[in-house]
Amino acid sequence: MGIKKTITGYAQLSRISNLPTCLSNVLVGFTLGSVFWGGAFDWISALLLFKCVGMIYVGGMAMNDVFDLNFDKKHDIQRPIVTGLVSYSGAVIYMLAMLSGGLFLTWLHFGENVLFAAVGLVLTITAYTYFHKQKTGSVWLMGACRSWVYVLGMMASMLSGPVMENKLSWISWLFVAGIGLYTAGITLIARMEHLEGALGRKKQIATYGMVALGISSVLVRLHLGFDDGPIVIILLAALACFLVYWLLRASYFAVQGGPKTRNAVMTWLSGMALIDALALLSLGNLLAAGVAIG
Repeated sequence: MGIKKTITGYAQLSRISNLPTCLSNVLVGFTLGSVFWGGAFDWISALLLFKCVGMIYVGGMAMNDVFDLNFDKKHDIQRPIVTGLVSYSGAVIYMLAMLSGGLFLTWLHFGENVLFAAVGLVLTITAYTYFHKQKTGSVWLMGACRSWVYVLGMMASMLSGPVMENKLSWISWLFVAGIGLYTAGITLIARMEHLEGALGRKKQIATYGMVALGISSVLVRLHLGFDDGPIVIILLAALACFLVYWLLRASYFAVQGGPKTRNAVMTWLSGMALIDALALLSLGNLLAAGVAIG
């Protein structure tokens, strides 16, 4: 097999198109830690953590294909192990290398406390991957996986400054919980793509997640105040309006059901970067907000 096909196969195995959301999640986690927990935002540390989280993410994606091989042979024959672009043993080695490498680099750069959180992320990924074809409730594990990334960012930021919890620190946990709920809702809708008569349930789950995140964003703004300059306020208003449009667009796809459900899921997933950008802009990290959108 040629090098180009091999690279293509491992890129498909890794689902690298979703990696940018891991970066925006890490940036929000670092910013939450610096604003609410007395940590410090450091670009080098944030990018190092993104490297660690990115390796764990692609390892988790490889694990999904390894665990689901028999299912994919019947229902998703385009996956790289099924098509032969990646061998089963190669996928297993790649999975173990990425997961262990991500954990090792987390320990090397951030120490034992952050490592324990990274291990929690890996265990949650493993539990989700094992149960997701058997238990509908496993969607909450997927939500927890996404929330773990923000927690890792907050913990890593605390290494750069004295930990001094302020009275608004609960907002950071509200936001993290909202993201987990949002992710669980998307995952549930994706699982229901092939079901008839699921539109009402889909709309309920989607609305629940959006409302939770909307409340989180509003509370952050109310408690941080509105003493930003006019340019930042205009940017916030414009981004908030676009985010609402984007989420409603996803809802429109979901209501149509069938093949459009996949469009809805992809729109909601990409909307996560907009949610992160709005949070970063609200928290005063304009450069990170630009990176999240870009």
